[in-house]
Amino acid sequence: MAGLTKLMKGCSMRDTQGRRIEKHFFAFVSNVKDLDQLGNSLDKFTTHVTTSHSDFNKLLEKHEAGFVLLYSGSNRSPLCKHIGHIRKKHPCAFIVVADPTICSDADARLDVVHYGANMVTELESDDLHQAIEMVAELGGEKGSFQCPYCHAKGFTQHDLWLHCPLYHINVPNSSMEHSRNCPVCSGYVSQTPMMVHIHENHGPFQQHGRSRPKLYSFALVVCRRPSDGKFLLVQEFGSEGYFLPGGAVDYCEHLTTAAIRETKEEAGVDVNLTGILSIIYSPYGSYVRLCAVFVASPKDESQRPKTMPDFESAGAVWVSAEEIPSLKLRGKEPLLYINEKYCKGAIVHPLSLLEVY
Repeated sequence: MAGLTKLMKGCSMRDTQGRRIEKHFFAFVSNVKDLDQLGNSLDKFTTHVTTSHSDFNKLLEKHEAGFVLLYSGSNRSPLCKHIGHIRKKHPCAFIVVADPTICSDADARLDVVHYGANMVTELESDDLHQAIEMVAELGGEKGSFQCPYCHAKGFTQHDLWLHCPLYHINVPNSSMEHSRNCPVCSGYVSQTPMMVHIHENHGPFQQHGRSRPKLYSFALVVCRRPSDGKFLLVQEFGSEGYFLPGGAVDYCEHLTTAAIRETKEEAGVDVNLTGILSIIYSPYGSYVRLCAVFVASPKDESQRPKTMPDFESAGAVWVSAEEIPSLKLRGKEPLLYINEKYCKGAIVHPLSLLEVY
């Protein structure tokens, strides 16, 4: 056999039957010297390298694989079958195809992943070194958690958080329908994919009090009346002054729909949206505010603005741009988007900028 063996420094995890999985590294390559560039990355594995297909299969029959590297230049069909055989025999192994041709071929990448490869890369890639180091460190009988995908045992919570996407990022969500209980919190995960649940709820962000911020969406409207060039302002409740018509986007509502609805509710005017003046993204710690500022014109210039006070507003009025600086304003937005942007020729983007799926 053309190959070599290195002594392992002592890493392991346990499979679903509780058997210890030693970290054996198997490499099937065209030239043993191809692995020289991996340097000391393999020190934590018992390493087996061969250029013989038959010898490679014998090694896999004899030992439980922790890491399998395939760099053979094989054509896709035999390689996929080979990967499928390895995956069936070694469900907990991390299988890497390190081949530049396959790495850059979109269809080939999907094929080898479908048959069980965890990663497609090149021997020269820094990502391969990182993957080898991560596989060597994960597990090691340091914890009590079991992977919900491959059922390997011995993970700490943090190791499980790293292990799941590293090993199982390509597993279809539907394949987890039979196993919906989270191994960390024991909660039943009904809607969110298990991978997402573990990542969002049991990672380092959550342990240090960090979480993904909530997103709140708003729409504002700069509505200009063509006949006299006046702009529509809303008289806000609580004597706060005047503001642009607009408000929060309702559940399952599009930004454009919200803009039209809020203008009608707050100002009593039906409008046609003609463009987008600005989109503002504002992070505020635990939440994020997304606001789209639209340009519009009234559908019917003879339609009177609202005068009935209600929860939405105290009424609305048409004003000239020259009047706005002297008015009591709830915020800077009327001055900013009417006087400083629209009236000074800021670009009005087409509504098609916002796509709906």
